[in-house]
Amino acid sequence: MSSHVFIIDDDEILRLLTIEMIESLDDKIICHQCENGKVGLETLEPMLNSSETLIVLLDLNMPVLNGWEFLDQLDKKDINKFKNLNLYVLTSSINDNDRIKSEQYPFVKKFYSKPLSEEDFMKVLQLEKI
Repeated sequence: MSSHVFIIDDDEILRLLTIEMIESLDDKIICHQCENGKVGLETLEPMLNSSETLIVLLDLNMPVLNGWEFLDQLDKKDINKFKNLNLYVLTSSINDNDRIKSEQYPFVKKFYSKPLSEEDFMKVLQLEKI
C-alpha cells in the first residue's frame, strides 16, 4: 500500500525541499505539490475512498484558498470517508492562537512550525521505529 503526501503550500522552494527530504527518507512515497488550498482539495478529493495512507502538510497563509478555508471546506465533507487521512498544519506562523485554532479541527493531528526537523518528518511519515 502506498503513502501519498500532499504538500499544500504557496512556497515553491519549500515544496521542493520537502519533497527532497521525503524522498531521502522513503522514495516509495508519492508526493503531490499543491500551490494553494483549492488545488489541494482538487488533488485530494479523488482519493476520498482510497485505502492508501494520505498525509497532508498544510500551510495556513496562502492565496486563493488559505489553510483555514481548506480546513473549513474539508470539515464540510464527510471526513470519515477519508479512511487514512493524516493532516498536519505546517506553517511559519508563530502565533499561538493559530495553534489553538487548529486544535479545534478534530482531524488535525498536530501543529508544526516550519521548518520540520528530520525527526518530525519521520513521525509525520510514520517511519519512526517503535
